[in-house]
Amino acid sequence: MKFKISVPATSANLGSGFDLLGLALNIHNHFIFEILPKDHPDSFSFTVSELVAKTGEGKNILKMEQGRKNLIIKSFKLAFSEAGKAPPPMRIHADINIPFSRGLGSSSTAIAGGLSGANNALLLLYNFAFSESELLTLALRLENHPDNLAAAFRGGMVLCLPPEKKDSKLEVTDIALKLPIQLAGIIPHKTLETQKARKVVPQKISTQEAVFQMSRIALLIKLLNKQSLSDHDAELFKKAMQDKLHQKQRAKFLPGLLESLSLFEEFGAYGAYLSGAGTTIMGIWPPGLDVSVIPLEKEMNKKNISCAKIFPEIDKQGTICKNL
Repeated sequence: MKFKISVPATSANLGSGFDLLGLALNIHNHFIFEILPKDHPDSFSFTVSELVAKTGEGKNILKMEQGRKNLIIKSFKLAFSEAGKAPPPMRIHADINIPFSRGLGSSSTAIAGGLSGANNALLLLYNFAFSESELLTLALRLENHPDNLAAAFRGGMVLCLPPEKKDSKLEVTDIALKLPIQLAGIIPHKTLETQKARKVVPQKISTQEAVFQMSRIALLIKLLNKQSLSDHDAELFKKAMQDKLHQKQRAKFLPGLLESLSLFEEFGAYGAYLSGAGTTIMGIWPPGLDVSVIPLEKEMNKKNISCAKIFPEIDKQGTICKNL
């Protein structure tokens, strides 16, 4: 039995929506699972191609080491353990298209891919499957980034409601994007580990800062749900993406970040933001504007950091499974 799990990249935070907003993108990692006979000598066989094979990126995330550090295998085994079943011998192949440590949810794709692969294997072998909500709860045991994980599973744009208590259920709601937009940004050829980036985020903020942040995220969601923007709305959109929690703090790890955010807006973006923990910088643009001719990488090049332009679309399907 053989099947493929496809998981989209994700772009989180969107400026003011720190740890709350996630957006799925149409760049995918694909994981091919093959259930082997029970007497097969290898319990898990794992191979990888494309980006990782060519660049060596992501070794700490995807390397084998008996399956202890491989998030795909770790997630797969977690689901089987939770179901009270022993995992069968498996052959897993990963086709990686999402760069690592660039703020595009690469580790979330591994977790969503592993859990979804296990879920389909459980369905095929035992006629049992976890719900999407249960899979997300399992995923949060491995990585506490609900915005990335929820968007990877569900697709589209999501808003996460953190639970009051540690073991409480995470609530996720979909945000219907009525505003016509296009996405365009840059992926600097520079990595930033999420753990390092999170250390500079303040643990406590003032009431004034909290009110500032809440007002911006409320405005952002309202504007995204409008059919069109007036000139005044377009100016408000820039304010809606303002942030006091993470972007300026993380700028010390990415020279040219703040200048790039301003550059995007100067060239006509509704707003711009650091995607996840970085280093990808994403802009939300009016439809019809030819962003391909805009020198988005200009400020980063001044800092001797080369970049790749990116023009993703919003993925509306989320994680999908196809039997082969």
